[in-house]
Amino acid sequence: EGAERDFGAGDGALVSVLGEGAAKSDLGGGAFSILRVLASPRHLIGSCERVWPRYYENAGRMVALATDPQDTVLRILDFPTMARMHCRMMEGWMISAMAQLGARVEAGGRETVCVTDGGPFHEFRCRWSS
Repeated sequence: EGAERDFGAGDGALVSVLGEGAAKSDLGGGAFSILRVLASPRHLIGSCERVWPRYYENAGRMVALATDPQDTVLRILDFPTMARMHCRMMEGWMISAMAQLGARVEAGGRETVCVTDGGPFHEFRCRWSS
């Protein structure tokens, strides 16, 4: 949140860009670069439950409820303290990660339910094509 407060407009756009850059680094030669060679977008989505704890400790869990390109749904459960700017960073990371694997996420891919707004979990939805 500090970067957004100090250098951004306060709307989460900067942290979303930071998330995009992190995905490019992770899949382009970083921690998960092997996924770029072996994984499809659907595989990456489906493996989120195994990938999440490699990034975060004591931060709930991520599950894929739907991996269909016409309706992809991911939830982060049991992480009530996840900050709004972290949500924006996750949006940027996920969209960029999909692009690294050859998918194009349609406009409107975003978090649709947020604990910060009183929701019971964080939910991210998108539509994409290869």
